[in-house]
Amino acid sequence: MIMSAPPGLAPGDVVALSPDGRSRVAPVGNARAKLPFVVSQVHGDKKTFVMATGLAWVKVKGRVEPGDLLVTSTKRRFAEADNANSDPSRTLGVAVGKAVNGKVLARIGRIAAR
Repeated sequence: MIMSAPPGLAPGDVVALSPDGRSRVAPVGNARAKLPFVVSQVHGDKKTFVMATGLAWVKVKGRVEPGDLLVTSTKRRFAEADNANSDPSRTLGVAVGKAVNGKVLARIGRIAAR
């Protein structure tokens, strides 16, 4: 999806819908943020393509292993593993592999632990 966004975003950044508008995203820096997306491409100063489903590289904080659920982190623009998460609206997706150089390949989608 192409969304309006503030300048300075980069591929792999974790964003969420902005309270400023329906088709606008903002960087996430809150572990309880809802409906996160990952930036896939940046188009100019104010447009970005975000992934709602599919495979994407995601910036991560801390240890991440294959199969870990990824949720928003307190570190701005990052996700982290939280396998106890039961709220699908907080989930970014599932790690496909181990984190490498602060990023992990993830299957993006709303998933909750059982």
